[in-house]
Amino acid sequence: MRIFVLVCIFLLAGCGYKPLSYYAKTAFGKSVYVEIKNRSDFPQAGVNLKDRLNRVVLARLHLELASKEKAESILEAEITGLDFEMISQDAQGFANYYRANVKVAFSYKVLDGERYQVVLESSSDYASNESLNSIMIEENQMNAIDTALKNIVDQFVSRIFYQGTLHQRNNAANAQ
Repeated sequence: MRIFVLVCIFLLAGCGYKPLSYYAKTAFGKSVYVEIKNRSDFPQAGVNLKDRLNRVVLARLHLELASKEKAESILEAEITGLDFEMISQDAQGFANYYRANVKVAFSYKVLDGERYQVVLESSSDYASNESLNSIMIEENQMNAIDTALKNIVDQFVSRIFYQGTLHQRNNAANAQ
């Protein structure tokens, strides 16, 4: 078993593999402050977005969370679009399935001073019919919004990886 682990380590090291946290640190430094501009119509969505981003910064990017004054980088996010559309109706013509469409604008400045802005969007479906009370419908809406936010944060992490590799490649080309 130990030999297998050692072989895997040598293979990963030999192929030039670098974890996502390596690319995140080249872009953000060691510490990040996450700032959310909240929506007045769905404030809970902003809270959920901040929680998701904080967890991603700690667990996947392996960066420290810091106060705004002490952070090397500031990551700003705002839910710029949040709407619901009917996607299905029952035999009587009442809507019974909706889609929550969520759009989030990210803005951040990397260590070399370059500012990036990206808008990502996702959607998720939820049920709503006459047998559900308003609390259950609102809970279904928030679950759908949260699922869409999870997808958006995953897309954002992919962008960080992609931009980190481009940043490293450009630095290597400029050094030669």
